[in-house]
Amino acid sequence: MLSVPMAQVFKKVLVDVALPSKTFLSERLQWLRSYTDWHLREVASKHNGHCAYLTLFGEALLRSDFPIADFVSTCESELSLSISVRVAAKSLADAPDVLRSILTSCSVDCLTVGIGSDLAQTEVMGIREKIVDISSVWQGRKLVFSGPWNSLSKLGLWEIEALRSLGFEIQPDDFMVPFSFAAVRPCSLYSCLLVEPTGCVYPCEGLVGLRGLELSCIERPWVPECIESFRLSWGELLDHGPDLRNVPAVSLSSQYLGRRDLPRQCLLHRAVLEGRVATSDGSVQ
Repeated sequence: MLSVPMAQVFKKVLVDVALPSKTFLSERLQWLRSYTDWHLREVASKHNGHCAYLTLFGEALLRSDFPIADFVSTCESELSLSISVRVAAKSLADAPDVLRSILTSCSVDCLTVGIGSDLAQTEVMGIREKIVDISSVWQGRKLVFSGPWNSLSKLGLWEIEALRSLGFEIQPDDFMVPFSFAAVRPCSLYSCLLVEPTGCVYPCEGLVGLRGLELSCIERPWVPECIESFRLSWGELLDHGPDLRNVPAVSLSSQYLGRRDLPRQCLLHRAVLEGRVATSDGSVQ
């Protein structure tokens, strides 16, 4: 029995947009309909308001030949999903017109710009210029910048006048803070339904790609009962987070430099599940 209502655990859906095709989107839209039908029934039975969130990200998101605008419009108007878009800072320079079109023609509530750990000083001015351009069409909506603190500092976001008047949020990663096993947080803070490019559905970003840890796939309508056959102790994870007390203190920055968008507890748990870090008692949660 989960202590957190399922509609709260899975109120967020993340879709990795990898293929620029109408078929790719229509398959995900069909699955999203089954998800929102369930979520609406679930919250109605608990007499709570329906509020579910969809985040779009991925390599094909900003391609000019990708029909993303119609997809976003349908998700917002027909499925009542709150839409967020997550892009890498370097893609702002590659496809600023496409992103601007998405932001002006669709009901996007939040834009998150991820700043990579490999940001070069020579790239700073170009990214700053695109940020100013995007901010001109972003009045009244949430704008978030995330990434390593040193990269965020290079951009000097607080020095950009257009951003100061707009207001924005900074979310630095936690790699500069010494990791404390006692500070492991409940997985309910990070849970979501993530649809990866092959159509597999995972219960969080940290588990994506790990064989045998899929919840479901988009070929089947979403049903929460699939959590009952999940391999890990999901109730314990939701309430307490992974048990990392027997995991030796290791540096993950070299192993998972490309995944600093995730909390370190998630990366360390993933390392254990992948067999890259051995626990002292040999257990896997």
